[in-house]
Amino acid sequence: MIFVGLLVVPLVVGALVLLEMLVQRVRTRLVNGPGSAVRVAPAARAIAMSCLALGFAVVLQLTPINSAVNRIAGFNLVWPLQHALVLLSGYMTQLFFLFSIEPEDQLARRRGRRLAIPFVVTLVVVITLFLLAPDARDFVYGPAGRNESGGPGNPIAQSAFTLYSAYLGVTVAILTVLSWRWMSKARSLPFLRTGLFLSALGCGLSTVYYGHKLVHEVVLFAGHTLPWTESSVGLRLMPIAVTLATLGVLIGKFGDRVALRARPLTNRARETRIARRRVQAYRDLFPLWNRFVEQLPGIAMDPRTIDDAGNAPDDARYHLTRLLIEISDGVRQIRPHVPTSVYDQAEQLARQADLDAEQSDAVVQASVIRVGLDARLAGDSPVATGATRSFGPNELANEVAWWRRVAHAYDSPIVVQVHTDHLRTAGAEHAEQAASSPNNRSET
Repeated sequence: MIFVGLLVVPLVVGALVLLEMLVQRVRTRLVNGPGSAVRVAPAARAIAMSCLALGFAVVLQLTPINSAVNRIAGFNLVWPLQHALVLLSGYMTQLFFLFSIEPEDQLARRRGRRLAIPFVVTLVVVITLFLLAPDARDFVYGPAGRNESGGPGNPIAQSAFTLYSAYLGVTVAILTVLSWRWMSKARSLPFLRTGLFLSALGCGLSTVYYGHKLVHEVVLFAGHTLPWTESSVGLRLMPIAVTLATLGVLIGKFGDRVALRARPLTNRARETRIARRRVQAYRDLFPLWNRFVEQLPGIAMDPRTIDDAGNAPDDARYHLTRLLIEISDGVRQIRPHVPTSVYDQAEQLARQADLDAEQSDAVVQASVIRVGLDARLAGDSPVATGATRSFGPNELANEVAWWRRVAHAYDSPIVVQVHTDHLRTAGAEHAEQAASSPNNRSET
């Protein structure tokens, strides 16, 4: 436990130093502009003292430490020492925020001296109240103390806790307001805005924690007790509050830096996902392309061809784009062989099936392809309905989605029916033409 306690100090110091960096960044970017110089010395001194005070206070909270200190001192020295350190940390944190955002040094110092008045008064009164009742169970740590065991308390000790909680409650409430106010100004800085939001949330929960302590003391002053102990709420609430505030500091300070360094990894992962989707799209469209190549082998380009952008044949985008180009070329070659009746019947059956516009267009296009590839008969000139869609150079995803719908509709019942009816009609027309030809008449 002692070793764990010693590890707490650098963690606390590191978190508060990060808080200093976050506030310096806020002041630089939001208050004085990107090119302004940040005054470091006063804020650095304040945050250093705050770190040391809070670090020692956390170490004193550990049972082996506070037992050893009290045994050496001969009385409960830990309670006044720890609470004085926490009050000092709260005051120094206020100074840190003040020196970080106040552009005028003299004005910041005057405000800091004014903030010292409630701090000194609170510290003196709390220590005095402790000296008036040093043996009260309210000041005892562990299961024997009132915070963990519950029950009535000593009025003098209750007064000390009330003043202590009120001062720190007001302090974290001020920090909550400051974080929230800065967050509203950081709309163009997403990581800083997120960090300030988490910091405001953590400070807000801390405000609730100290408000809960005040309610406990007020209820005790009224001669009643709450059905739960004070520590049962505090031990759950404060770790969450500290975690949120620490995450806010980390994200606000290092979020964009980490994102910048991780961008190559995220870009590589994104490119991998896109390549996999393109490979899958290629596999989905390959059967349709293969039908074209079997009937129209001339549409297939040289597989060793490299496009103007220098994309090699092993590029998924290159292969997919070439596949789409060849399918489109095949459609343009077979459309003059498709009679108008195919378009009309496919549209009519799509309406009867209550298909939406996208599905209906895909069914019509698939019918044109199926009939055109199989019949290859001279027909009427093509009409606008069912014409091949055109896509821009930056619409590859939309073009792929369209042709995948067409490929999916190729074997649908509607397209099969249109194809079958066309073959029947074309066969009847061909038989009629053959029967009425001059050669058949002369033989008769």
